[in-house]
Amino acid sequence: LSLSLSLSLSLYNTFESGEGAGAIFQEKVFPGQKKLKRLDLSGTGIGEKHCVGILKSLVNDEIDLELLGMSENDISSDSATVIAAYIKQCCALKVLNLEGNELKSEGATQICNALVESKCPIETINLYNNEITALTVPALIKLIRSKPSLKKLNLDANMISAKGVNVIKDTLKVVIDIRIVWMYC
Repeated sequence: LSLSLSLSLSLYNTFESGEGAGAIFQEKVFPGQKKLKRLDLSGTGIGEKHCVGILKSLVNDEIDLELLGMSENDISSDSATVIAAYIKQCCALKVLNLEGNELKSEGATQICNALVESKCPIETINLYNNEITALTVPALIKLIRSKPSLKKLNLDANMISAKGVNVIKDTLKVVIDIRIVWMYC
């Protein structure tokens, strides 16, 4: 008989300021937590600095999450390289929630390219409200084509042009495995 346990840490909307979650990072709670599979720091307001520190810790400790939630934490395109580095090492990532940050096209493109390179079976990507423009469309198309596991892609509340939206829609007509795509740009 084999018993396997996985851990989940959700701090969604837990902290009024970033100090509490920052303390979690400073206490270095991630080393040795190989069984951690779900980490949701969405809505905590811990800010870009602590999110980057946590991501670096996940990379260094080779923690392979199934769910990573970091929505509404003021993550900018400058930090996309750290997110991309984490994604590239992932083999289990199924859900990525980066809603309500400031990734812009540059950051979103880096993340899409990392997802294409990774072996992860990504199913859900939430990039809602990240100031993404049509500049990211080529990377999105490549991602959609390369990940048959992708079922949900939320691009709502971004600034993708009508032409960019049409290119994505045309790609989706060919790739019928994707179930839901939110694109009210």
